[in-house]
Amino acid sequence: MVDLDADGWPTRASIESVWRSVIAGIRTRESAHDWSVPWVEGDRGAGPPADVLAGTGLQYLHGLDMTANPEAPHFISRGGNGSYVLSEVEVAARLDHWLHVCSQYDADPQGFLHQARERGHRIRDPEASLRPPNRAQDDDK
Repeated sequence: MVDLDADGWPTRASIESVWRSVIAGIRTRESAHDWSVPWVEGDRGAGPPADVLAGTGLQYLHGLDMTANPEAPHFISRGGNGSYVLSEVEVAARLDHWLHVCSQYDADPQGFLHQARERGHRIRDPEASLRPPNRAQDDDK
């Protein structure tokens, strides 16, 4: 059973349930991937998810079945021969991380999004914080 939000995307609880079933060995990584496909690859939701962290959780599930080819370890594919890229410990750690991020978002959605934008700016232009402010731009404001 999949609980869906009004926008047609799975709830965080549904995503967490699928994830925990993988960790418990009740569901395969491949079936978790398959479960996420309609939203990650398809058009199942009515537009983007209202809860961005549900979308993030689905992305995590979508990648749980990634394997490395033993003949070419840098070649990553979905399923197939080879070993999983993520260990069982890493799968559980990523769930813990996602749940932690969800709680941070829930505590202060605007602050969380502001910090995420700031991290994105730093990644895109890591030297920006080292440059002095552009006074000409400040005068235009």
